Amino acid sequence: VGDASSAVLLAPALFLWWKEPRFTRPMNGWPEAGLSAGLLLGITAWVFLQPEQSPLESGLVPLILLPLTWIALRCSQRDAYTLLAMVFLIMLGGTLLGRGPFALSGPEVALTTLQLRIVVHGAVVLLAGALDLERRKAMLALAELNTHLEERVAARTQLIEASRERLRQIVESLPTPMVMSRAKDGLVVEINEAAAHCFGFRRDELLGARTVDFYVDPEERDVMLARLHEHGVVRQHELRTRHRDGHTLWLMISAALMPDGDQEVILFTFQDITPVKRRERELELLASIDGLTGALNRRQFMLEANQRLLESAAQASPLALLILDLDHFKLVNDTRGHLAGDEVLNKVTATVHATLRQKDLFGRLGGEEFGVLLTDTDERGAQELAERLRAAIEAMRIPLADGGIIRPTVSIGGVRASSETDILPTITDLLSHADRALYQAKATGRNRVVFWQETLPDKPQMA
Repeated sequence: VGDASSAVLLAPALFLWWKEPRFTRPMNGWPEAGLSAGLLLGITAWVFLQPEQSPLESGLVPLILLPLTWIALRCSQRDAYTLLAMVFLIMLGGTLLGRGPFALSGPEVALTTLQLRIVVHGAVVLLAGALDLERRKAMLALAELNTHLEERVAARTQLIEASRERLRQIVESLPTPMVMSRAKDGLVVEINEAAAHCFGFRRDELLGARTVDFYVDPEERDVMLARLHEHGVVRQHELRTRHRDGHTLWLMISAALMPDGDQEVILFTFQDITPVKRRERELELLASIDGLTGALNRRQFMLEANQRLLESAAQASPLALLILDLDHFKLVNDTRGHLAGDEVLNKVTATVHATLRQKDLFGRLGGEEFGVLLTDTDERGAQELAERLRAAIEAMRIPLADGGIIRPTVSIGGVRASSETDILPTITDLLSHADRALYQAKATGRNRVVFWQETLPDKPQMA
């Protein structure tokens, strides 16, 4: 049994050397393999080739298993079985020479014991080799799995990059302005040339810029973000932004909030509606401004005067209303022509604007008649300002194209709105009272200022 076991355990070394006869570099390098082999053979020789035996040698025999197991785990099977065969030869030689821990038992018992030891050592090598083989298979499978996973990750990354590249190409090629920015800080992630051109920049100049820097009012972005987080999308939303040269751009935007990896991005498409807004403003001005003089027209003057009247009553501040009427203006139109009359109206308007305070309201009520609303002004202040207006117009000299000169004068009727009464007058009431005072000024000689009183006649006679 011992002979058969020894032959079976040592035969693999011969078979493996026949299969791979050339020396190859050990898997873990020559230094480790040489050190392990030297340690194994040295311990074996020391235990089995000493001329004198001692009880200590029997206790050292199991130490041979330590380097042998290490070699079985760290080296190839061929090298492990080769070293096992060399260990067996050393053990056999020492035992036959009467040395080693087994020689004292007699030749037959010693050889049988030696063969059984080799069986144990071979079993250890076989078990360690099997474990190492399974470990290598597991590592190979893990390496293949990692390789497969890396390939899948690489393929997925490639698909994502391809998708982003397609999105970038779509964004760049669209004629509609489009911007993609991070939701948390407004950093521009992508922008096409159409959007960059709208703001007066090149595309590369705006990549990495912050959209919040372009808002006229940054709170408008906060409002839009709140709507995006609530609904996920915003359509037909008006925003005021800044052009590169500083002028205001009105944009009609549509935006969507979408995930991009671990962050959220906002995709904008917009249309520049600045010309539309400019036209709306022009229409508003046309609806509120007198086309000839540039002063407020009657409708706008009445609206704003009524609002200021309400504010004055709420704040208990004094207020006065004046009506200015150019004296003998019809005579100017009849004798000098309507162009001369228009020139007089424009020059008088400019003089009134220059005399009034910035907070005062001025408008053309019709023909040669103008209205002035003096806010935060008591009776004395209103009298003084009305007199300055009359004097400033009287001092005017308006040259005409034909060489003539017009010296206009104005009659002024005024009324003070007192906060001491319980009944708040309307702007129509004030105009009516100021109109009665104006007619009194004309009836008493023109080119003068008259303020309304209860004693004024209802139908004054014209002078």
